[in-house]
Amino acid sequence: MTLSGVLKEREKKRMALRKDALKEVRRLVSLLSERYKFESIYIYGSILSERFARHSDIDMVIKGLKVSDFFKAHAYLIKESLYNIDLKPFEDLSEDFKKKVISGGSKIG
Repeated sequence: MTLSGVLKEREKKRMALRKDALKEVRRLVSLLSERYKFESIYIYGSILSERFARHSDIDMVIKGLKVSDFFKAHAYLIKESLYNIDLKPFEDLSEDFKKKVISGGSKIG
């Protein structure tokens, strides 16, 4: 196989992995919404770009979740997910990071 062929195959696998991860996010948001009340979830970071790889985590921000439920919800996501999950509460983010998540992230739920 040529170098070009190898690179194309690698990119094809990476895109399939990213597609699978996005499907996993939707599944996780659905599961989470059955257990906890929250306003919305955003994803951001490498999952929204070609940089997503098998070692990547899924960066998520949850808005409107009760503080007392955050660690339980995060643990639940970690337990249920096929990927590493980095969950942050929206309310704890800096104003700049909130703007970045809203403008550059993708609202899932």
